[in-house]
Amino acid sequence: MFSGAGGHVLMPSGTPQTDWSGAFEIKLAWKVLKDKDDPSRFYTQSAVIMDQGPDGKPVERHVIVGLVGMHIGHKSESSPQWIWSTFEQVDNIAVDQVAHPTLNPSFADLNCPICTTDQQPQPNANGVYPRIPTQVWRSIPIPPDKIAINSQAEAALAKMGSVFQYYELIDTQWPTQPNVPPAQWNGPLPAAITNKPGGNPTPVFLTNVTMETYFQGGIQPACSGVEAPSSAVWPPNTPIWSSPINAKGGPVPTVANANVFLSESCMGCHSSAGIYTSYNPATRQGTQSGQLTADFSWLLAQKAQYKQ
Repeated sequence: MFSGAGGHVLMPSGTPQTDWSGAFEIKLAWKVLKDKDDPSRFYTQSAVIMDQGPDGKPVERHVIVGLVGMHIGHKSESSPQWIWSTFEQVDNIAVDQVAHPTLNPSFADLNCPICTTDQQPQPNANGVYPRIPTQVWRSIPIPPDKIAINSQAEAALAKMGSVFQYYELIDTQWPTQPNVPPAQWNGPLPAAITNKPGGNPTPVFLTNVTMETYFQGGIQPACSGVEAPSSAVWPPNTPIWSSPINAKGGPVPTVANANVFLSESCMGCHSSAGIYTSYNPATRQGTQSGQLTADFSWLLAQKAQYKQ
């Protein structure tokens, strides 16, 4: 699992000759089901959660949860940056109110068209989070070809009576040129963002609204989308760039002088994963190794405990 150079993590790769070979990573997102929800449209589980009470203290609750999001990542010989597919429950942000007049989206209020979207809740002065649901918006629509695939899968799963007829593929991201190294972090656009993890991924951006709600940022300084070192210093005023690259012989924009559209990327996000190299139990703070040192897996950073 660990390579000899620099202690980098190296996950096993799958091969076409061996079924179920290679590293897999699965992440699931759940919501607590309430009276307004139709549990027959969810894959459900009993769960014990630690909630926050009105005074901010933890409260243990026994609940029924429904699956609302799922990532599946797989590393193979042909895709060393992994292949990433993400799925959601179909009622997350929209419902067919003609076919299902009593249904409401899980994460959007149809009666509030002016509500802000994808904004992280802030606690009050006592550290208590208000019970105001976050409005969720999808920054990049599901592609038409994936909609067509979902229709075929839904029909087949409905015939089987499977609850997974109520889930849909958002998209799959994979490297088109696996041997291409990551672009220079402060280099020209678009490569500094589009090829941040290496491999020239397609699509460039892929998010799940239940897991990357607050990463769907829209127009931002380009420096927000690169793997910049902590010592990087950016110009105070960043002009907007909206023209084609090198248009009419003009200069190629760089991350230091442009605003761009930014969302998030499975490969881009996971390329930032490192492993803990130190940990202070008193402060609960640690330091991590750099980009691409954990082979696209956050598990060793999020779950590992460093011991002196």
